[in-house]
Amino acid sequence: MGSNLEVESLKSEEQSLYDCYVTASYRLSDMKGKVVAITGTTEGSIGYYTALAAVSKGAKLLLLLNRDTDRSYEAEQKIKAHAKATDQECFVRTVVCDLSNLYLVKNAALAVNETVADGYGGLDVLVNCAGVCALPDERTVDGFDVQMQVNMLSHFLLTKLLMDSLELAAETRGEARVVMHTCAFRGIPNRMLKPEMFQICPEGTLGGDGKWFLGDLVKQKGPFSRYQQSKLANASFSMALHMKLQAVGSKVKSIVVDPGFAKTNLFGRNSTSSEPDLISKTSARFRNLLSQSPANGSIPTLVASFGPANLCQSGDFFLRVAQSTGLADKSVAGGVPVKRGGERLACHPLNIECVWTSCEKVLQVKFDISRRSTYKMVEDDSDYVSVDD
Repeated sequence: MGSNLEVESLKSEEQSLYDCYVTASYRLSDMKGKVVAITGTTEGSIGYYTALAAVSKGAKLLLLLNRDTDRSYEAEQKIKAHAKATDQECFVRTVVCDLSNLYLVKNAALAVNETVADGYGGLDVLVNCAGVCALPDERTVDGFDVQMQVNMLSHFLLTKLLMDSLELAAETRGEARVVMHTCAFRGIPNRMLKPEMFQICPEGTLGGDGKWFLGDLVKQKGPFSRYQQSKLANASFSMALHMKLQAVGSKVKSIVVDPGFAKTNLFGRNSTSSEPDLISKTSARFRNLLSQSPANGSIPTLVASFGPANLCQSGDFFLRVAQSTGLADKSVAGGVPVKRGGERLACHPLNIECVWTSCEKVLQVKFDISRRSTYKMVEDDSDYVSVDD
């Protein structure tokens, strides 16, 4: 009996900080009349709690970009129920977006662009939240490492294809935001981005599926080493996007967050290894010692997505004060490192250049921030055609 009371007390304590952020007007801005799109919003994820907050803050339209699964639609129904229970007039819609398939990413971008152009005046916030962790050395239908495509390449493409909608909202309502997700593993193992990790290649050629500690931390190859490359790419891409947006005087902001360790199903559900018991025990230790609730884990994302405009600048990097606890803090402000260590990898000029040029090269696209284009789907092909203004 006492044990159950302790568990309920802990849950209440964890939820209270999240509720404090959502209900305090000085922490998060009013989102009335605005449009938010989030990748990865199944129940229990950071994206899910970000979506609930968007509803609570009065967003006019909320687009949930998920795979076509029962879990996705169950989350949609619960988010709609939350809108009804809180008397929020928010239209919630699922847009099928499988990040492991570039064709479906393009279709999702087309659907989002068409939806937000129909009386909504653009897209105010794009939260690139979905991700996978420590998967086997396998390839997507497009031929890329599954972690790099889901975590980085598809988000690069999605952001490119939605940039016009973001610019439209920024012009009409003063600003728009692109929020990327990284994690502490961006520096574990501690290595620079490698162009070959972005490229199409045969299965089993990017480190294999060996043990985490021996394979990744010592030999720097294996499932977590590939994960490190994808999450470092997320952070460096956000910095690259910030620099390019600033160079042309755009009102779109590029912000990145590290939520800290959270008790989501990302780690355990996706982890694979030649010795799964070792990974399972290690995962459990991390979760018990360092993890926070998914609701609390979403706080840096909430601040980056909905925080007051004067406190959230392009080029900001939000994380937790003590990795898994405390309020959201900045390690980078306006593209300038402000914490010890200086986010050396994320802000390294070579990594910033590598992620942008590698994504453009392997995806065979040109993400030109200085040009405004509209996109149409070619009926008999999977590619987009750029039609200059």
